[in-house]
Amino acid sequence: MNERKRVFKLNDYLLKTYKLTKYYSEEKRISFFSLGPGKSLVRAVDNINLFVHRNEVLGLVGESGCGKSTLGKTIIRLEEPTSGKIFFEDQDITNLSQERLKSHRKKMQIIFQDPASSLNPRKTVFEIISQPLKVHGMVSNKSDTSDRVADLLKKVGLEKSHMERYPHQFSGGQKQRICIARAIALEPIFLVADEVVSALDVSIQAQILNLLVILKNDLNLSILFISHDLSVVRQISDRVAVMYLGKIVEVAPSENLFSSPLHPYTQALMSAIPVPDVEIGWNPIILQGDTPSPSQRPQGCFFHPRCSKMIDICDKEDISLNAVSQGHFVACHLYSGRSTLKKIIQAQRTWL
Repeated sequence: MNERKRVFKLNDYLLKTYKLTKYYSEEKRISFFSLGPGKSLVRAVDNINLFVHRNEVLGLVGESGCGKSTLGKTIIRLEEPTSGKIFFEDQDITNLSQERLKSHRKKMQIIFQDPASSLNPRKTVFEIISQPLKVHGMVSNKSDTSDRVADLLKKVGLEKSHMERYPHQFSGGQKQRICIARAIALEPIFLVADEVVSALDVSIQAQILNLLVILKNDLNLSILFISHDLSVVRQISDRVAVMYLGKIVEVAPSENLFSSPLHPYTQALMSAIPVPDVEIGWNPIILQGDTPSPSQRPQGCFFHPRCSKMIDICDKEDISLNAVSQGHFVACHLYSGRSTLKKIIQAQRTWL
């Protein structure tokens, strides 16, 4: 669906985050190990360095609860970051006031996971899609508004006659198309697509993915595509970032990541993709234990309690993303030091 082996210029990014964090506080439960109630930090997003090129689809994958949606919302400041920086079009938008941020809202939009809950059931499709146009002063009269809404509906595969209907009169796929129409109404250049096909049937998923690709090309969009469905991410993404317990553990071009994943967690995720050919066989890597709580993360590498390739340093020191090849970054002690190339080759052989 997307062009493979696309070459991006290093400095041609639309959005960049630097050590972006989002922490929440929660009340501790009184237990044998605590003297009384208090507060603990939930590190939903922890020191994320990420960039999105212009006209690129960056896939973001990981288990439920790893912080994917929180990262997406924090990037567009639906959630306020705890610390770190967000750069959009070379401008630091981290601490912009709501008034100054309003102009950027037109350029950065989000499509939510559940279309039913993100649409006001008391408003018609016309009212839902026209509201952002009116707020930002992009229409002058009712006739102009009606034409703009009709054009947006046409772009997402709906009819002008749908304007006067209410959300409950549409199917799940049609509701998501309405959400997409609302998201592109302000002519943004960056979209956060948060699990946009997870609630849809497989055939409808394909239609929505095709629609996003068409809109990306026609409107020159950059998209942060958040999903837990690896097959969907592979289909649409130029690059993929893998997230675990609030941190990015691997980033690589899509084909590189799916053919030669390096981080043990990424390898486990890839092995879980079902294989339709029975003769090939399917041997998923079964991770031991449960995902730790974001408020009680292990010391050192967060993944080491579940990692079969753990070495001595893993439970003592954390590690950041390191470049192992062009465009391929991994946060793993196995790929640090002089023997990196040898370890990469060995990891690829193990995976293949």
